[in-house]
Amino acid sequence: MRVFEAIPELIRRSDLRVVFGLVGSANVAWVGHGVREGMLDWVRTRHEETSVAAASAYSKVTGKVGVATTTLGPGFANTVNASRPLSTTTCRSCSSPASHPAVRARRLPAAQPA
Repeated sequence: MRVFEAIPELIRRSDLRVVFGLVGSANVAWVGHGVREGMLDWVRTRHEETSVAAASAYSKVTGKVGVATTTLGPGFANTVNASRPLSTTTCRSCSSPASHPAVRARRLPAAQPA
């Protein structure tokens, strides 16, 4: 099995079908194979940020993992803009890792002046 065949197969085995994204040189082979073989339902978006937002919305509505794919370079960099708000909205008890209760419990006491 080749890599471009393995990626859609792993997505299918994970009980996922829907993939959001833009086709580029980094993903055209596995996306094309997955769609041709009926393993993937491809939802083309017009921007990488939209792919991540759509996958997040799909996840929230269905309870399944949302899958988004982009290409290399600037395409991948554009996903960072969409990922930042998602990470803060999915964290229920904190807005940063340092404020998480488990992290706060491990903090060392403040140093005392000599």
